[in-house]
Amino acid sequence: MTFTCVDGAGVRRQVRALPGDSLAEALARAGVVEPGRPGRGAAAVTARPSETVAGGLDVHVVLSDAWASRLPAATEEERALLRRLVRGPEDLRTTSRAGASVKVAAADEGGLCAVGAVSAPEFVHL
Repeated sequence: MTFTCVDGAGVRRQVRALPGDSLAEALARAGVVEPGRPGRGAAAVTARPSETVAGGLDVHVVLSDAWASRLPAATEEERALLRRLVRGPEDLRTTSRAGASVKVAAADEGGLCAVGAVSAPEFVHL
């Protein structure tokens, strides 16, 4: 299945996910996020270490309203993780999720998400 991710520079990338992938796994495999490496400019996004996630990495993603509406609400554990993943509370959106907590499904085909500088105006209206 394929979805679109908008990075911090506003570049839209098609990302292919495998059955059972989390968003964090698919984004890392596609090179949208770089595990454990510092960001380089607005487009770079670093997946941060997480002791609660298999593989040890997670990333803040903002889902489109349509994608987010198909998911169960974030747990308190995920909300706590999100607070550690963002630079500040101003980066959180109503559709913010921890990438490792979102498993990609066939219904997500064609979905839209953003990573990076999500406070930029073009990301607010996903």
